[in-house]
Amino acid sequence: MILNHGSSRIEEYLELLNPSSEYLLSFSPFFINHVSVELMTDMLVNRKKAVLYICVGRPHIFVQKILMNRGVSTRSIHFMDMVLYVCRDSSKPSSSKIILDENGSPLEIPTIFKLFKVDQEIDRLSLDDVDLLVLDNLSELRTYNNDDQIRRFMELLLRISREKGKGLVIFHLNNRPDNGLRNLIESMNIEVLEIPNEVFQG
Repeated sequence: MILNHGSSRIEEYLELLNPSSEYLLSFSPFFINHVSVELMTDMLVNRKKAVLYICVGRPHIFVQKILMNRGVSTRSIHFMDMVLYVCRDSSKPSSSKIILDENGSPLEIPTIFKLFKVDQEIDRLSLDDVDLLVLDNLSELRTYNNDDQIRRFMELLLRISREKGKGLVIFHLNNRPDNGLRNLIESMNIEVLEIPNEVFQG
């Protein structure tokens, strides 16, 4: 979905988001910081939502500092880093997982990534106090993972979102539009919201 050419503010796109639904935001990588700030301002300040913000490809402290420099409080954000990890011990499984609660299924992480929070590896995390999951960004997974690995990971995130009534927002950097990620997400019935460059240049 894309708004008509008269729509010139990113706020108009973010207003379309239902914080209990699933979306992929597709935009230029040049504006990822802008999207992070505007989305978090809308969800934390305007809508009073708590967020689990999963960073892929850049450390959470980078996003956290950007938000704080823009005057956005991060008290209601739970940051997690999905970082490169190579398992050198052949006796250990090659994939990582976290358990979200006592009764939940494990969230398996794509092959060479692990989830960390505040520099500590996560084994268990409760989502009871979280309203929205944000994945920043899906495009980074394409570098080291194939379609099947990405699909399995996204299906688990989507199941968590729907079974637990949490919203899900995924960032997609469209500088490589032919990499198949957008089609993969659309096949999972996740709504795609395309944000044109003109929105950020007004």
